[in-house]
Amino acid sequence: MTGAAAEKRRAPDSSAETTPSPTDLLAQLTQVSRQADRHLESVLAEFGLHTWEYDVLAALRHDGEPYEMCPGTIGGRLGVSNSAMTNRITRLEKSGLVGRHLSPTNRRIVIIRLTDTGLDLVDRALSAHHEAARHVLDRIPAEDAASLGHLLGELGTALDAS
Repeated sequence: MTGAAAEKRRAPDSSAETTPSPTDLLAQLTQVSRQADRHLESVLAEFGLHTWEYDVLAALRHDGEPYEMCPGTIGGRLGVSNSAMTNRITRLEKSGLVGRHLSPTNRRIVIIRLTDTGLDLVDRALSAHHEAARHVLDRIPAEDAASLGHLLGELGTALDAS
């Protein structure tokens, strides 16, 4: 196909005067999401953490003391299967970042708890992640950041409903 023919078949270019197509918007969102993932990965690399490790540790940290919960609860929050969660917990336990113990009220239930080492590491990683995110978002006017947060929430709701 010649350059002129290809140009005719190409979708119109988005500009400030036209509304981007839905596929263009979702493609842009996907690209920004990948950039954010790479940015987070670079922050976490300073702590020797992978994103999946950080996600589990941060989930345990999120609800406060005693920094523990059932594997299924963590997996539910992260959208991870039970088998994947078991694998992740085993690896984190071998690293000394989490421990397992049986529930005192129901010995059939396993509880995952942050160790002191895990708590220290996730606190430092959370602080660095927060600082890096703030550094990026400080480049966006506060009103635009607020609008972006609202719009992303709306998009999430729309995607859940579809």
